[in-house]
Amino acid sequence: MSRKNRSLINTTNSTHATVTEQSIIFKHMLNGQRINSDQAYSVYGIKHLHSVIPRIERYVKVNREEISRKHHRTGKIRIIANYWIDDYLIGIYESAEAREELKKRQTSINIAKSRASDNRALNRLCKYSTYETVLSKLHEIYGQQAANDD
Repeated sequence: MSRKNRSLINTTNSTHATVTEQSIIFKHMLNGQRINSDQAYSVYGIKHLHSVIPRIERYVKVNREEISRKHHRTGKIRIIANYWIDDYLIGIYESAEAREELKKRQTSINIAKSRASDNRALNRLCKYSTYETVLSKLHEIYGQQAANDD
């Protein structure tokens, strides 16, 4: 894909582009290869590797190693991060059962995080609202979560 087309995707649908960048880097690391920001930019045109890696870490553990490298123009030493996935995790992730189990675990973690966030919002709401408003928000929050759990 040319840089012009990739730029067009980034401007028209940033969510899709983010998912695409995530899948590109994830596939690269699942092939047993390491990647750093310089490689991500030169090979795939991805400028923000530091923002893609945390999204991948939601699904599988990503190792990080900082390496010193001489800047090609200035000659100054700079530190860049090198990312990779362990071989045993790659083997586990390749099986369909492991992928399904990982998705189920991640879904339950996301539900728990959502509930914790809703509980914090509910605490703030209780401090400043009337009893009726609190009851209606409780019904809205927990009714919606029950529907999401099903």
